[in-house]
Amino acid sequence: MLTLLEEVRLKGTLMPFEQYRESYLSEQRASISSLRNEEWHLSRSLRLKVQEDGRYRPFYGDTVIFPLHSAEITNLEKLERQLHERIPESLAEPLVPEQMHLTLHDLSNGPSADDIGERLLSNERQCQRIFGELAAHLANRPEDAHIRLVSALAFPCAGISVVLRDVEDLASLRAAAGVPADLAGCHTAEVAGYLIEGHVPAAHILRLLAERPAVRGLAVPGMPIGSPGMEVAGAPPESFEVIAFTADGSRYVFE
Repeated sequence: MLTLLEEVRLKGTLMPFEQYRESYLSEQRASISSLRNEEWHLSRSLRLKVQEDGRYRPFYGDTVIFPLHSAEITNLEKLERQLHERIPESLAEPLVPEQMHLTLHDLSNGPSADDIGERLLSNERQCQRIFGELAAHLANRPEDAHIRLVSALAFPCAGISVVLRDVEDLASLRAAAGVPADLAGCHTAEVAGYLIEGHVPAAHILRLLAERPAVRGLAVPGMPIGSPGMEVAGAPPESFEVIAFTADGSRYVFE
């Protein structure tokens, strides 16, 4: 069995997968902390890419990406247009549709192409070798071709990174974490010590993190039509409630 989780290279540093995961969890905690501040400040990394007036700066690099289908690009263009119509002052200039893609992993980047030129060539050779080995392995062992990419929709929403993991027995994991069986949804998340079960709106999660109530987590049972990620064209949205639950079994509607 070929495993892709043994070591990960992040910003030039080779590290175990668990350390890589912890680095992103650390970014998540830092993002949550910054959201609680009354004044938001652009990070240094973002200032390298975008000017104060929203125009992009010259920026170079290489990234492992997955191309998008035309229907996906059309949907993104529609979303981008709607956002620019409603909150143009909060956004940078629109993205070029031909450059829209799904990022898997950034390799090298910087404001000067000359500074990272050698790293770009080295990364290109290494990627060709790695993906060549992977293609050869899967050609001989097609039963190992079970890699699946899961979209997190608008990512990173609210500046919070997400680490996704598929498990075969979600019910056992959910029960061990403390989610009541009757509040079960289709996925379980943990953020800053709280459990988030099912299609809980982002606004409720941000309020939870801001107020820090003494609860175990929030849940939207089942998969109600119209909840975040469950929008169905032509289908009327179903009413649903966000339930706050505690470790001792008590619960209330988190309005």
